[in-house]
Amino acid sequence: MVCGHTHGGQTRLPFIGTPFAPVKDQRYVAGLNEWHGRRIYTSRGVGNLHGVRFNCRPEVTLLELV
Repeated sequence: MVCGHTHGGQTRLPFIGTPFAPVKDQRYVAGLNEWHGRRIYTSRGVGNLHGVRFNCRPEVTLLELV
């Protein structure tokens, strides 16, 4: 399942993680994850909020299904 994007939370702080992510469960902020026996992918996207992104590089994802 492709799950859209979260901007990766815009800011990733060492030892804290992503305090401003729009998801409650921090495991699903970005990347390929398991969810109820299914694989889901959440992109960090390329945008930003007020020109700010810290320690959270933008990404364009290419998914190849085989």
